[in-house]
Amino acid sequence: MVDTPNIPPNSFNYQQTQVERNYQMIDTDARKRIDKLEADATKTKNSLDESLNGIKTDVEVIKSNYATTAALHKELTGLQKELSAQTKWIVGFMIGIAAISLTIAKLIF
Repeated sequence: MVDTPNIPPNSFNYQQTQVERNYQMIDTDARKRIDKLEADATKTKNSLDESLNGIKTDVEVIKSNYATTAALHKELTGLQKELSAQTKWIVGFMIGIAAISLTIAKLIF
């Protein structure tokens, strides 16, 4: 008679065989469901990655259309010069009209 070593239940080999038995007990339907869930998770991840890339592109476009401080300063300076020139023309025109009005009034009265 051959003596077989007595393997305690907490040894590595015993645990490994238990895991293998448990894995074999999982039916094929459960495996199919797990595979389907993994495929769905992969599709969802890919969809989210595409959406994130689209959002990143949109943000880059928005940032590229921002006005810089130097550009704003240049535009405001140009606007200030135009307003100053317009004000001078209006004041000059009003003085001219007043002078003409006084001259006409002097001739009439």
